[in-house]
Amino acid sequence: MHRLALGCAVAALAILSSGVSAQTPPPGGATYVQKKTADGHPDLSGTWQNDAGVTFIASAKDAKGNICVINCPGAKTQAATGKPVTAPPPRTFPKYKPELLDKVAQLKKEQVKYDPALKCGNPGLPRIGPPMKIVQTGAQLIFLYDDLNGSFWRIVNLNKPHREDAEQSLFGDSVGKWEGDTMVIETTSFNDVSWLTDNGAFHTENMKVVERIRPGAEGLEYQATVYDPEVLAEPWQMRLRKMAPARAELLESPPCVEMSIGKMTGDESFHDNPR
Repeated sequence: MHRLALGCAVAALAILSSGVSAQTPPPGGATYVQKKTADGHPDLSGTWQNDAGVTFIASAKDAKGNICVINCPGAKTQAATGKPVTAPPPRTFPKYKPELLDKVAQLKKEQVKYDPALKCGNPGLPRIGPPMKIVQTGAQLIFLYDDLNGSFWRIVNLNKPHREDAEQSLFGDSVGKWEGDTMVIETTSFNDVSWLTDNGAFHTENMKVVERIRPGAEGLEYQATVYDPEVLAEPWQMRLRKMAPARAELLESPPCVEMSIGKMTGDESFHDNPR
């Protein structure tokens, strides 16, 4: 989920259990069973909870009415609220070419003005992170997302070339193939509207994103790498994300309501959302 989509309600995330064997279930999740399809490939189908967490549930308001949503002084603790508060993940941030660092810094400074994800927009790929539900067929993967900005979907065509008529978009044109037990998805044909993270991390229309999804010990493992040599000094590999099976099906996301972003603040150290 998107940690800094500040004007949006948190969707209640529920997912369907799909296991029948006796592996230890992850905390809050269902038992994970590694399954195969008829053609011998891993079956990625299911509804998943990932380790993004929701950190701004311990919010606080100051005397002027400003709302702090992350690492807030005086915010209620987990013991007081009975709700989990996820610790910040390790910092991860794209490395830009030296001549573009001033542009990144300016965008970061004016994030509330330029970041489309703070205005109920689609966060785009790869910022939206792992899918919350996967429907797998022999020809396609269908990804469903439950983001704080709303519900989104995406189709990955398998064992096909990129479409020549693909229009540029926030999710681009995705094609996938199996490399052993790893599903490798290459996405191109992006527009340049979205950001990679929350720190002014812009990209060009020529960005390419490669995602890898594979079975792990307790669920699926997801990792994305961004290639954009026009602006990045090197490819940016996002941190590994783990996807555990959850116990109930997805619910429709509540509507995203844009609010007074200018009065919302957060801890600077947490603005590099790893998605």
